[in-house]
Amino acid sequence: MKKIIKNLIWSELLILGCLLISSPILAQTEQGTYDFKNQSGLEATANQAGYEVGQTKTNLEDIISNIIYIVLSFLGVIFMGFIIYGGIIWMTADGNEQKVKKANDTIMSSLFGLIIVLAAYALTYLLVNFVFFFNTK
Repeated sequence: MKKIIKNLIWSELLILGCLLISSPILAQTEQGTYDFKNQSGLEATANQAGYEVGQTKTNLEDIISNIIYIVLSFLGVIFMGFIIYGGIIWMTADGNEQKVKKANDTIMSSLFGLIIVLAAYALTYLLVNFVFFFNTK
């Protein structure tokens, strides 16, 4: 019981600290006086660093690379879902050897698939950002 009370006190102190830290920003946003774009300084910092703020990518290479990144990310999510599915099968197997073997096979296959997707993602990132970058300059 003491541990629960102690955890509640610490969580309340954490919430109170977060509210105290964010209260000036919240007060300004409630009054409508805080403009993130102008008052945060991010745009000025980006301009000083040499980035052109507000430009969008429109060339074909960037569009294709974005499509590849989206597809590979979606495949990664699917394989992670299969790993979770295999874990659920394993947890609910109740000692049934066939279910455990099925779950183990599902997890291992999904893990290999995830490794292949991560390798493809890394290779695509390398090719798009380094090979095409040096080709255009």
